[in-house]
Amino acid sequence: MKTKLLYLLTILSLFIGNASFTVHHISGTITATVDGTAQTFNLGASATATTAGGINGINITGSTENGDYGISIIVTSLTGSVTAGSYYSSGDKFQVQLIYASSSGTEGYGNKPFNSSTNAYVRITSIDASGLQGSFSGKLAMVTGSGSSTKEITAGSFNVTFQ
Repeated sequence: MKTKLLYLLTILSLFIGNASFTVHHISGTITATVDGTAQTFNLGASATATTAGGINGINITGSTENGDYGISIIVTSLTGSVTAGSYYSSGDKFQVQLIYASSSGTEGYGNKPFNSSTNAYVRITSIDASGLQGSFSGKLAMVTGSGSSTKEITAGSFNVTFQ
């Protein structure tokens, strides 16, 4: 998961230019139902709050206990800090990226920017200096690998605390 974050930060820096990053680590729990099967992503459950070139974001990640599958929930704000409220992957501001992938690389799913066949939604119900809580869902399309062409994520929740 740290590799994915480094990749994301690298991509962001390419778009932003000379960016400086402020990173805060968070830990806790993440659960979701993936195609009707409840899963827990508590192995290495963490989140990182990042500010780069005026874009503020939070990346919440975790893996299943056996490490076979991971999830990444990325929420961004172009107008200030990420605060309690609702964030969507549709409309003119792409604010949410939801990624579900196998650790072996045989399956990778995500919502695609401005693609009406995929979507992601995050609701942050509480965020303060001690932590972050909320829910998420989405319809994801295969980005890499083989397997089903879509994944439906429902009943997602996270409860992470600042370390």
